[in-house]
Amino acid sequence: MHVDHVQAYLFNWKVYGAAAICLALEGLFFVRFRPLLSVQLAQDFVFGVLKHGLFVPLSFANAALYMAAYDLILPSGQWQIARDWPLWAQLGVGFVAADFAVYLSHWMLHKVPVLWHFHAVHHSQTNLNPLTTHRTHVVQDVVEDIVRYLPLAVLGVGYPTWVGVRAFNWVWAHLIHSNVRWNLGPLRNVIVSPQYHRLHHSRDAEHHDRNLAGRLVLWDRLFGTWHPDRETYPETGIPDPSYPVETSATPGALTRQLARQYAYPFQAIWRDPSIAPGLRRAAGRPWRTTA
Repeated sequence: MHVDHVQAYLFNWKVYGAAAICLALEGLFFVRFRPLLSVQLAQDFVFGVLKHGLFVPLSFANAALYMAAYDLILPSGQWQIARDWPLWAQLGVGFVAADFAVYLSHWMLHKVPVLWHFHAVHHSQTNLNPLTTHRTHVVQDVVEDIVRYLPLAVLGVGYPTWVGVRAFNWVWAHLIHSNVRWNLGPLRNVIVSPQYHRLHHSRDAEHHDRNLAGRLVLWDRLFGTWHPDRETYPETGIPDPSYPVETSATPGALTRQLARQYAYPFQAIWRDPSIAPGLRRAAGRPWRTTA
């Protein structure tokens, strides 16, 4: 598994290239006018630095865990049916299989109450931008890594397919989080657009848990999470006044805000009446319904 370092992230031309293209598109086709370089974008960048740098040891541990699990569950040659397929077939089937796993992991993040509180960090962004794709809690990252690329291991596809699928997903994730007024015209019925995914980030109750697909709209259609609106560009964020929204782009403030945002899911779980009673009983503390 590839692991980035802080320096590689800070000076990686791919990060800035993808962000620059998306920000340029935002300047031409913006949903709502806002400064391209905002406090919210700065906070998302810090999430990326933390994600790709400070959790390197955890990433190594995850890699070792996944590799050991794959070796145990998928003995070489027994399940890896796509190993000898031509590259074009590996890419096609690998992309569809991995994208279904993206949908499944995303469904879990929304439908399992404990996981939702960690995923809410990603949904907290009120000014979507290309770097919002990095605004994720490490617990969410671990869950996604476990689920999302298991199909590629099951199929036994080669390294070029791993790289190709991950690269496309990486680029497309930056685009669909951009503040861009695009629904991709006829392609909107096939592939997830910025408008389609913005609806998923909407604060409006009617859009909650809708448009969960990562790349192919097919999964939302099949499993009843599709929303038919193709023209609305709603406000985004989460309706929780206790969420520690970033207010300053100074280095010290960004660090403090990040720490509070990483602590937020644990606090939200402790307050959640559908989860907390069991936790408090386990901790030997009584549950109170009032503050």
